[in-house]
Amino acid sequence: MKKVLAIAAVALSIALLALAVLFLIAAMVKPERLLVAIGLFVAGVLPLVWAIATLRRQAELSPENLSAAIMALA
Repeated sequence: MKKVLAIAAVALSIALLALAVLFLIAAMVKPERLLVAIGLFVAGVLPLVWAIATLRRQAELSPENLSAAIMALA
C-alpha cells in the first residue's frame, strides 16, 4: 500500500514541478508569478522526498534484501 502511495506521490511531484517550471518561465514577464512558482516547487519537492525515502525503506526491507543481509552476517 505504501508503495502505491509513494508512486502516486512521485507522479504528483512531477506534475507540480512541471507547473513550477512553467510559472518560473512566466515570471520573466510578470514577476508576481515567482511566488507561485516557488510555492509549486516546494509543494512538488516535499512529496518527492517522502516518496524516495519510502521506496528506499521498502527496498531495504524486501525479503530478497533481508536474506542477503542475513547471509552476509552469518
